Amino acid sequence: MTLDRFFAKLSPASSRPLQAHVPTLGAFALALVFIWTGMYTATNERWVTLSIAMLGAATLLAVLVPWRRIAPFWTLSVPILSFVAVGFLRTGTGGAYSPFSAMILLPFVWIALEEGRRYAVLAAVGAFIVVMFPFFLDDDGDSSTEFIRALFTPLMYGMTALIINEVARRVRERLREATEATRQREILLGEVTAGSQKLALREQELRTANDLLQSIWNSITEQSVIGTDMDGYINVWNPGAEKMLGLTQKQVLAGKLNIVEFQQSTEIDARMEALGEDAISENPLVALTASARRGNAQIEDSTYVRSDGTHVPVKVATTSRMDAQGNQSGLIFVATDMTAHHEIVRLKDEFIGLVSHELRTRSARCWDTLNFCVRMRMDSPSSRKPILQWLSVMLSGCCGSWATCCLRRRRIRGIFR
Repeated sequence: MTLDRFFAKLSPASSRPLQAHVPTLGAFALALVFIWTGMYTATNERWVTLSIAMLGAATLLAVLVPWRRIAPFWTLSVPILSFVAVGFLRTGTGGAYSPFSAMILLPFVWIALEEGRRYAVLAAVGAFIVVMFPFFLDDDGDSSTEFIRALFTPLMYGMTALIINEVARRVRERLREATEATRQREILLGEVTAGSQKLALREQELRTANDLLQSIWNSITEQSVIGTDMDGYINVWNPGAEKMLGLTQKQVLAGKLNIVEFQQSTEIDARMEALGEDAISENPLVALTASARRGNAQIEDSTYVRSDGTHVPVKVATTSRMDAQGNQSGLIFVATDMTAHHEIVRLKDEFIGLVSHELRTRSARCWDTLNFCVRMRMDSPSSRKPILQWLSVMLSGCCGSWATCCLRRRRIRGIFR
């Protein structure tokens, strides 16, 4: 049994005085067995009978009274009656020489354990009265011996009561501290459990968000996204960069490559030459990212060099990357392959050149034909019909349906009138 449970059962403040009264009841029953079996002879049966009556009253009081509804102080009536019962038993079984004198300790300890110094004093006074019972009730007692005992006993019982009371007080304080610590631990455990549940939920949300971002990141295959520190060393390499430049993320990060290594050297030289004296740094990255380092978005055409040495034209958007404090921590290069776009532009230019040449050639032929028709105005009218037929064929070949339509509307015929 722990100390907490022991003091809870022993203390009247627990509203269960019967449990604290059981030790006294058991010791009293054992003493009566010795007397009734003849193992010990009572010197005064009247006091023994009276002690039994007092113990019975204390027992009925402990059993029948609803102590939970009564102030804890009144529960001390049970050990006080037990004190009186022990005093009568001691007087009727030899007084100071009674073998049952040690039973005084049971109600004495019960009272002394109560919280407060006054209960220690009450226990000492009760023990003094019980010890003095033979002096007051038995005329045959040795008055000198009882008088010395009356002086010495209260001092010893008083000191014992104070020690018991102090020990009980400290134990109660420890129990209160332990109870409070247990309560605080349960509160903290509840908070930790709730926090753990929230953390698990938050972790699941972060995992879901991370999976989403990773899925989006892996889906960016048509644009290369390259992140670097402020010195240009690559620390971010997406699948689009792998596809465009022919190196995996593991190869790039393990090799500690610099973004400058994927730039065409002639472009770097041209950029540094354009900056002139401002490009005082030996790092060509400063020349490539001068605008982005100032916090601006830098969008321009460039040329990347693949791992196999081939070149790929790109349009690069360069921006600076900020940390949690708002300071520049790196650069981001987002590049789009412009090879297909350049091919479309080349084919468009070729087509426009071809069409322009054809239009110039046919326009010249039409102009020569019209000049010939103008000269025909001076000839005789009889030769105009075959000439007009020939002109219709020529204009249809060199100028298309527009000339034919004009001929049908007799606009050209008006030239010969």
